[in-house]
Amino acid sequence: MTQELRGMRVAILATDGVERVELDEPRGALQGAGAKTEIVSLHPGEIQARQFDLNAAGTFPVDPPGRRRLRRRLPRPVAARRHHEP
Repeated sequence: MTQELRGMRVAILATDGVERVELDEPRGALQGAGAKTEIVSLHPGEIQARQFDLNAAGTFPVDPPGRRRLRRRLPRPVAARRHHEP
């Protein structure tokens, strides 16, 4: 694989109930291209992956731990921004 993403950090937003294959496949492709990946979520600790939406398929640690740190990294929603009319 090429290393076109070498040195880049990519956040993968996921939560409980994510299909394991839908997390593993893109994450593997990003890592194969040289990126460092972090799984981020709205709650600290771990998220529970699923297989076929029915079976538990393991857990993944969440980085950074907690919504407070994630919230600081996200832009404010457009509706919440103040718009000044002339």
